[in-house]
Amino acid sequence: MTEESLKTPDFSRDGERPWFDRSAMNLLPAASWNEIAGWLFADAGTLGEIRARYKETEEIRSRIIAVPAQPNMLSHITGPLHAAWVDYVMGNYLGTIALCGMIGEMLAMLIHELIVRKGENRASFVDDFARCRQAKRLKVLSGRCRPRQGRKFGLNGAQSLLANGVYEALDGIHRTRIVYYHSYSKSLSNVRRDAKNIYSKTVAAVNEVIGLDVHQARLRLKPRVFPYLMWCMRSDLANVFRRYEQFQRY
Repeated sequence: MTEESLKTPDFSRDGERPWFDRSAMNLLPAASWNEIAGWLFADAGTLGEIRARYKETEEIRSRIIAVPAQPNMLSHITGPLHAAWVDYVMGNYLGTIALCGMIGEMLAMLIHELIVRKGENRASFVDDFARCRQAKRLKVLSGRCRPRQGRKFGLNGAQSLLANGVYEALDGIHRTRIVYYHSYSKSLSNVRRDAKNIYSKTVAAVNEVIGLDVHQARLRLKPRVFPYLMWCMRSDLANVFRRYEQFQRY
């Protein structure tokens, strides 16, 4: 092994990224592309198995036609949802379960933001709700709490705020994640089945909350989503003008 082969790659330069540039492979000591692929995709199995997992989830994935291109929705929901699907296809079932559990929590907080009362205390209501455990969030959103608790988070008392099937999906996602990530003795014998089920429930919940519908050959936003997007747009514009005013002072 030469001194050059032990050189630490400088990943700040595009020319020295071994996973992008084959010519830089000599920077990795005694590692072939097959070995690197083996390390990265140890659980993926054969190409046939990868194709089989792709095909069995292709129909589930296609249920979402489109979603709003709102930055937080893309980074906190649809981006991780795509990563959860990739993890399943590549055999990383626990990764799928973890990401779907995260998406379930993001959806609960988004639903609260869609319906929370606008006003001076809105940010406080949102922060208080985000600090709750997922079980309590679902209890509040499903109306299974006292009216006083709902008003504490800026809601109009105790009433179900979840569309058909959303509570069951989010509750199932939460329970599956708890079983696999809070129990050391949990067997992994059914992890593939549970990963597929939690992914399916997550897709259904995402589609019900923010997925666009087709109506008379046109894409249509969910009724609660449009006012929220308008509010986000106004808030973004206000922040731009605020920064501009601060810049003008200098």
